[in-house]
Amino acid sequence: MKTPRTIALTFAAALVACGDDSSGNGTAGNGSGGNGVCGQAEPTGGTLVDVSGVFEPCDAVVDAVSGTTYTVSATGQVGVDAGSEDLVLLEAQDTTAADFAWDNASVYFVMTDRFENGNPANDNSYGRQVSPNSPDFGSWHGGDFAGLTSRLDYVAALGMDAIWISPPVEQIHGWVGGGSMGDFQHFAYHGYWAVDFTKLDANFGTEDELRTLVREAHARGIRVIFDVVLNHPGYASIADLVDSLPEVLNPTHTRWLEPDVALAPGENWHSFNDAIQFGSNVNWINWWGPEWVRVADFPGHDDPGSDELTSQLASLPDFKTESEDFVGLPPVLTVKDDTRAEALSDATVRDYLVAWHTDWIRRFGIDGFRCDTAKHVELETWTALKTAGTEALAAWRAENPNDPLVGDTDFWMTGEAFPPVRDRDAYFPAGFDSLINFDFNRDAEDLIEDFDELETYFADLDALVNDDPDRNELTYASSHDTELFFGETGGDFEAQALMGTALMLSPGAVQVFYGDESGRAPGPASSDGENPTRSDMNWDEHSQPENASLIDHWRTLGQFRKRHRSVGAGTHTRIQVGAGAYAFSRTLGDDGVVVVMFE
Repeated sequence: MKTPRTIALTFAAALVACGDDSSGNGTAGNGSGGNGVCGQAEPTGGTLVDVSGVFEPCDAVVDAVSGTTYTVSATGQVGVDAGSEDLVLLEAQDTTAADFAWDNASVYFVMTDRFENGNPANDNSYGRQVSPNSPDFGSWHGGDFAGLTSRLDYVAALGMDAIWISPPVEQIHGWVGGGSMGDFQHFAYHGYWAVDFTKLDANFGTEDELRTLVREAHARGIRVIFDVVLNHPGYASIADLVDSLPEVLNPTHTRWLEPDVALAPGENWHSFNDAIQFGSNVNWINWWGPEWVRVADFPGHDDPGSDELTSQLASLPDFKTESEDFVGLPPVLTVKDDTRAEALSDATVRDYLVAWHTDWIRRFGIDGFRCDTAKHVELETWTALKTAGTEALAAWRAENPNDPLVGDTDFWMTGEAFPPVRDRDAYFPAGFDSLINFDFNRDAEDLIEDFDELETYFADLDALVNDDPDRNELTYASSHDTELFFGETGGDFEAQALMGTALMLSPGAVQVFYGDESGRAPGPASSDGENPTRSDMNWDEHSQPENASLIDHWRTLGQFRKRHRSVGAGTHTRIQVGAGAYAFSRTLGDDGVVVVMFE
């Protein structure tokens, strides 16, 4: 394989080294006969690809898709066949696994509740139960840590380096009206409506089950990423207010706690709000409290601002993470018997949130954070989180010297800064290792149909992530709050395979949303456009021929990427080939690959 230096090989010298045998195209096997012959000057057959920028004449290279071995000719070419998948992934025959680095990471994003139910005994924790009169797609479905652990071999087989799980902390116990029309009961199964950041949600499992998940993931070389929310806590559901602030409830509230509650004429599921005294009740200062949050029209509270940092997202209480005032515990936690939260001396809201979140790292060895709503929290808070997180992971590793990932990279952070963002470059020196890249999600359908557009995308992304060693992008196609690519194409398996090729070969790091690789279809539609993206993992379809073939394709890509850090972190160079094909190389030090795609 070539090194980064320029190798001056004359054609004559190559002929001396390699001979002029005609067997250099196709499966190698004659290169060890003692006569130095390993290839011909010009391969015949197939599509000629100049690989001289990556491999040496006489090198044996393997197509990771078909398994075909080629020998590089004296002129630095191979003649490749399109094969059944119209894709060739060339690598050195003696390739070994690359050392892990976040700049080439493949991250598998799982919405825990929708992935695998490993412990049905925890399915209805806190008395959660959806009414038979409401669609169940907004309720808890049973996925948990035990289920994740049982599927780690599947994740590892996909070549994933990390598993990002939705926020695991304790969520509001009840429900609120779902969607713009209140057409379903919406529970916090997704993890973004916390009530206690110091406790695991019982629906997800116990601390022992989390500890097992981390241990088993690390044993497979998989890092565990928590999704974290520093911008807001959850809504005030009736079930939670009964325990923490019954003074704001009207007597009619009991009806909404009935497990089979039905809507009266003219009502929707938003109508539960009629049983709560919002702006008129001064007792709201005993919920999260005005020192902690800003909420519109709450007595004694500051109103939200109109900017990104002080506004309320989706009417959720906005944490005052920018405040320099010292605070005690929020009132809602002082009346909660099982919280682990303790009052801190001379601590701000930011200090508490950073301490609560990094405690999970210190106690369980969590490897990184995906930071929700990053642009709605000031950079100073993220810097504090990264600093404390790095210290916490180092402390955990010191106490767990036998963990397989003890010698791994430092604590990692990626951020969701949904465009437009005022100064995207400022996030990296503030502590972020990468930001989520929304461009591929927006343009994927066009990119997979036009090689020139795909080349422009690859080249631009390569320049963005590789010109600055301190920044990276986490590119994705599908997610929990945008859309499923498979749904957008109407369930087109061929398009899903092409998308997988483009995504998994993207420069930088990549994120795979659970079911991208298996053809998971969206769930039922509602007035909430996000819920369809969060359908249950389609395990029962994995053995179907089209689904199984798609999974195999993504496995090939994932394992290829895992073997070659050059795929995500290397230099991208287009290789000119004939009509109907597109080829490029990626090189990083002694590691290099060549990719050929066919129409």
